[in-house]
Formats: sequence, C-alpha cells, structure tokens
Amino acid sequence: MIAVRDAADADLAAILAIYNEAVANTTAIWNEQQGDLDSRRAVLADRRARNFPFLVAERSGEVVGYASFGDFRPFDGYRHTVEHSVYVRHDRRGESIGRTLVLALIERARSDVAALGLEPGVCYAGFSMGASLAQMFAGTDPATGALVLLHGASDVDDDASFEYPIQLHVAERDEFAPAEEIADWVKAVEAKGGLPEVFWYDGGGHLYTDPDLPDYDTESAELTWQRLEEFLTGLRPAGGR
Repeated sequence: MIAVRDAADADLAAILAIYNEAVANTTAIWNEQQGDLDSRRAVLADRRARNFPFLVAERSGEVVGYASFGDFRPFDGYRHTVEHSVYVRHDRRGESIGRTLVLALIERARSDVAALGLEPGVCYAGFSMGASLAQMFAGTDPATGALVLLHGASDVDDDASFEYPIQLHVAERDEFAPAEEIADWVKAVEAKGGLPEVFWYDGGGHLYTDPDLPDYDTESAELTWQRLEEFLTGLRPAGGR
C-alpha cells in the first residue's frame, strides 16, 4: 500500500537521493548540478512558509517518492496558478506512486481553492507533457468546468467525458502534435460530448509560448494569452472574480 503524508525533516536524505538520481540520469530536471541537504531543506522550508504542500509517498516504511507545487511564474496573472513536481525513486517507477502523489496534490489544491472562496468548477490546464495529465483528470473529474491544453493533447480514455468548454493551442510546425493526430483527437473528444476549439499558430515551434526557449514566437504567444484571457473571463459567473 502507498501512504502519502506531509514531508518531515527526517525525510530529507531520501528526498535528496531521489532528486539527485533524477538530475544524473533523466532529462526531467533542466539542471546539471546535484543538490545537497541544505538545498532540499531550503525548498521544504520555503514550501512550508508559503503554505504549499510538500508530500512524500511511503511504501513498506520507505520514502519512494515525493511531490510538491509552487508558483508557476512571478506575474500577477498567475497568482492562482501553480506548477507541480513529482519524483519517484528509480527502482519503484511503474507502481502508480506518481499517480497517487498527483491525486493527493490535486486534493490539496482543491482545498486551497475552497479556502480562497473561488467559484466551484475546476479549469484544468496543461502544457506539453502536462497536457496529458490535465486531460486525463479533467475527463474523469465531475467537478471539471473547463479544460485548456497548450502544445499537445493525448489519447482519449474510454471513460472520459468532455461536456464543458475546451481549448487547444498548438503550433503548425509542432512535430509532437501533427495535424492528422489532432484531427483524430477532435473526433474522439466530440464523441465524448465535447466541442473543442483548436487554435493553430504559424510562428514558433513546440513550446512557442516560453520566452526562454528557441521555440518562442512573440506574436503567437501574445495571441494565445489574449485568447486564453478571453476564454477564462467567459467562464466567470456574473459579478465573479
């Protein structure tokens, strides 16, 4: 059985080992420098100070994974947006540990939303590989109110439902989202009750909205953010925030 709980200082050595293995052997972290206990202690302290969750997964008394979320970008428009990180020990991958941690993070996020007094109805959003997670959870969560996908989509699950507003934003030259696959995705979503809006952009590459990457295209990114702002504004009830 997988048990999920808040991380404690005593977990830092296990967290550090998992993190450093990911730095050394995967491309999940865009960082070539391994951490030390002080760096992991600082991350944990920062999450606690800002009331962000930092969770560990235990199996047979051992820490086999951890997860957290924090600020997505340091801009006002992202004040209710977070970015999650999930790490699983290399020898325990494929055992649903990552999925269990993500589900626990989502529950914490929902609690935070309720505490903020925001309107019910969750808008799931995902970027690139994260779009697959957003689509998966949106398709099976009865509280879903909308879905936003950027830079990709994924196969539609048999038990998914998409009877809510959906937008997909992709670059025309995105090698990971060819037009024929997106056309099949649209048909699959429509078969599950959805009416997705798909926007194609002729500038930039796969991650054309990220100004720190070579794929970035200013005009396409600005148009994407404009459309998303209009989309999200349209989801608010009259007089809502």
